[in-house]
Amino acid sequence: MTINSLTAQGTYTSESVFRAGGDHTRVDYHLVLKARLPKPLGLNLIPDRILERIAHNITLWRIHEIADGFIERSIREIERGGRRGRKRSTD
Repeated sequence: MTINSLTAQGTYTSESVFRAGGDHTRVDYHLVLKARLPKPLGLNLIPDRILERIAHNITLWRIHEIADGFIERSIREIERGGRRGRKRSTD
């Protein structure tokens, strides 16, 4: 652990389920992150409950950022795959 960083271990699991829905594709995405982080020495004066809330909010923000990127990339790939698979009519 340094002033600017810390190291910890945790678990990460995710599941993506793609389902056909007529003209649309439905994606259910489930993500779980679990870790116990050591408390940096410089934050000893701040109550644990406040630090936990701050860490929780930062984690949620990052998870949403990651999930949004995943969704955007998945949509682009589905759209590109859909165009590639279509045959053009010459009529």
